[in-house]
Amino acid sequence: MMKWFEWQASVSDMNNSEKYSALRNLPMSNEDKRIILGSILGTEMETESGKPSQYAKMLEATGAGLSVDEWLDMRMQDISVDDYLELADEGMRSDTAIEFLKDMADAEVAAGDDGLEDIERWKVCVEFSDDAE
Repeated sequence: MMKWFEWQASVSDMNNSEKYSALRNLPMSNEDKRIILGSILGTEMETESGKPSQYAKMLEATGAGLSVDEWLDMRMQDISVDDYLELADEGMRSDTAIEFLKDMADAEVAAGDDGLEDIERWKVCVEFSDDAE
């Protein structure tokens, strides 16, 4: 297994997205990856304004059924962890929530700078629901 100092040296010039990608490809346990993420994100549980930190959200998401690799994938694809947590709180299975959020993100990208209208969001929801049946 890669030693801590080797990891730090190998990613010292990378931005967070590059670090996420490098970490995603390491053959490590979720727990080991959580520890490394603590060094990237910091281990404070709250921001200065008192809101949950990214680290706290990662711990909550992985506690709600998301693997660390899935969390890394979401971060690299700019999929909202907050949205995932809301869906998980509503009882949606982890894999279903991820798939839905990817569909929504794809629709947002396709809409471009104008963004999605409410009706377009509903269409994504209906299409996703139809596909799930």
